[in-house]
Amino acid sequence: MVYLWWLIGFLFLIMIFIQTGYKHIFLSILLCRTLEIMLFLVVFIFNFGSYSLKRLVAKNSN
Repeated sequence: MVYLWWLIGFLFLIMIFIQTGYKHIFLSILLCRTLEIMLFLVVFIFNFGSYSLKRLVAKNSN
């Protein structure tokens, strides 16, 4: 599941990199780094949230 999120994020970054154009490579790299950090936080929050949700569901089912 985690790998799927990283793959989606990676494809998203590539799309942005292509759209911004190769003449703005430095800007694209900077943007990608920022988005990568944001994506990492989003993935972390999603994983933490799903983990908490699973524990909550497990508690309720018992």
